[in-house]
Amino acid sequence: MREETDTPRLHSSLRRLAVLAAAGGAGFGLTLGALLFAYLWWQGRPTPWNKEAVTAIFQQADFSEDGNQLLLLYTLENRTGRDYTLVSATLTGRLREQGSLFPPLREVLELDTPLFIPARDKVSVDVRMKNPYKGDRPLPPATERDARRTAVLEYVKAHMANLHSLLIIDQLARYEIELPLPTE
Repeated sequence: MREETDTPRLHSSLRRLAVLAAAGGAGFGLTLGALLFAYLWWQGRPTPWNKEAVTAIFQQADFSEDGNQLLLLYTLENRTGRDYTLVSATLTGRLREQGSLFPPLREVLELDTPLFIPARDKVSVDVRMKNPYKGDRPLPPATERDARRTAVLEYVKAHMANLHSLLIIDQLARYEIELPLPTE
């Protein structure tokens, strides 16, 4: 007789266990789905441009010996805790008054890449601008360093007066490196 009364209880307990297991599994599945959705949303959001990771200081300007390229020498500093390699970049300029960007200046500006900057270190780089010298008077020879430096800086300031700065844009790392133009 006892076996007959245990069977309905056993079925009732098994049904309750099955309902609890299904509810727990559904809750776990929903939680896992929500976490996966949040992770994918977080990874897919736009990453802002980092303008502080690599900074530049203008060092000097000169023309190549044949006068066909303006050479702008900069020191780039990697301010991050990771080594940085610039594999390819877009070189452009920022207008002084509007603050807007020029379209990429591929035919005018050149920078040797890849460029490696160790973490928290500096490197010197030169940006070459295909800009033949068209000054009113000939450039002083390289032996007259101070006079030549002054003449080149005056030329740069006069012929690039509408530019606030040059920019290196690394789309892969989302770095924007501003290259200031000489002001002195």
